[in-house]
Amino acid sequence: MWDTVFVVIHVIAGTAWLLLLAAPRKPLTHSAILYLGVALLCLVYLVCFALVASDTVDRGLAEGATSAPISLTSISGIRAFFQSDGGVVIGWTHYLAFELFTGMWIARDADAKGFARLVQLPFLFLTFMLGPIGLLSWLVMREKRARATGRPGGGDLPHRAVAGLTDRFDVATQALDRVAGTRAHDKSDGGQGENGLADHGWSP
Repeated sequence: MWDTVFVVIHVIAGTAWLLLLAAPRKPLTHSAILYLGVALLCLVYLVCFALVASDTVDRGLAEGATSAPISLTSISGIRAFFQSDGGVVIGWTHYLAFELFTGMWIARDADAKGFARLVQLPFLFLTFMLGPIGLLSWLVMREKRARATGRPGGGDLPHRAVAGLTDRFDVATQALDRVAGTRAHDKSDGGQGENGLADHGWSP
């Protein structure tokens, strides 16, 4: 059973990665990667984890391994989980799902910031092979252009929120500059500025 599941998750992940690397970046492509790739791997993970946790199927203990209690709060408990074919397959499915999701985010973020597909390839390859190292490399690579474009994140909502705050700050700054300029001009005219501000509801 576990050998079959192992093959299936690699077919799912491999197909999704090929789409991400070679297919046109269209909404249909993104949906296929997200739902037929990431979501399907998550579903496989959920089903396998539930079957093992409930002892519905045999974990397939490795030769010489003992049936020690499984725990996610200690090294010995985690070691016991991975001393079985089921534990290895479930852990590997976890890795494949998250690295694919991370690769998809990197690709979409790179497209939004104008990076060529050829430039994206090394970072996607690193993410596919070494997970966090690929993500860290991309976070360093994107920083300068993210600052230049004023986009702290890959999504539209944070960008709109920051842009809105920036616009309001600019308006307030311009208003203060106009008031300061008016007062300086009025003082240079012999103190008439205070009366002029008072007429508009301002008091010095």
